[in-house]
This record gives sequence, C-alpha cells and structure tokens, in this order.
Amino acid sequence: DALDEAVKPFLDRIEYIRNEQNLGLARSCNCGLQRADADYAMTLHSDCILDRDYVEKLIQHMERDPTLGAATGQYLFSEPASLSLSDRLFALLNLLPLETNRRDQTLNFLLFIEGKADVFRRSTLQELNYFTENLKLTSEDQDLSARMRQRGFRLLQDTSCRFQVM
Repeated sequence: DALDEAVKPFLDRIEYIRNEQNLGLARSCNCGLQRADADYAMTLHSDCILDRDYVEKLIQHMERDPTLGAATGQYLFSEPASLSLSDRLFALLNLLPLETNRRDQTLNFLLFIEGKADVFRRSTLQELNYFTENLKLTSEDQDLSARMRQRGFRLLQDTSCRFQVM
C-alpha cells in the first residue's frame, strides 16, 4: 500500500513504473519486461520472498544453457496450514511441496512456469512477443510456456533456489 514511498530510496538504480489503472497481469508484466535492457528479465509477484542467492543461481543456469527460455525455483509456502482449499488443490495438482525446510537440489524440466518468480531470457520474450495480453485473469503463464516449448526452448526448475509465498 505504501509502495511509492518504499521505492524512493532506490529510484537512482531502478525504473519505477506505476500504472494509473489496472492493466491486467499480462499487460502489466509486459510493460516492465519490454523496458528491460539486460540479457535476462524477471517477473516477481509481491507476495514472494526469495532466497538470498535465488537470482544469481538462476542466471547461472541461463548462461550455461542457451536452450533455456526461462528458469524458476522451488515454490514453498510460509504457512501451509493456513492455505485455502483452492491453494491446497493448486499445490497438489502442480506437485508443489508444502514444507518450508526443503534443501535438496534437483533440476527439473517443466511443462510450464508460473511467472511468480521466474527469470526469462529477454531475447526469447522478444521473439515470442511477450505474454499474450488478452489473457487478463489467468493462463498467460501457460500460454507463454507452451509457445516457448513449441519453439524448442526449455523451462528449468532448480529446487535449491527457493521462494516462499506469503
């Protein structure tokens, strides 16, 4: 709620984009991703807290493997007991572990990435014309993932890179 004030100390190092109206998730993400000028760009939802080395590890994967279109970490829940039924079903259907102390490293190739805390190869996003903006409420992540796989890009999950969803 106090984001404008919270970003002030960082304005010399970041470009802060504030939409005056709700553009929907896909279009909002695209506004930021299209302005990125690095080799990699990241989507990060406001309810996620990353491990300290999360971004560094994922970028290392991207640099080592040019077939990766995106990389993500292990989605963990801070308070599994307080999840709603729909969130529990989502976790179950997507094989997301509910424990918060997982430390193993497994590299998995996924069918889709969720966009919550994902690093993308910017050239891949440009080639695919970013997220499909008419998918305003849901499925923009699955659509982008399918288009990446269709073009031969792979989607990596490193379970040692963890992020908690609050």
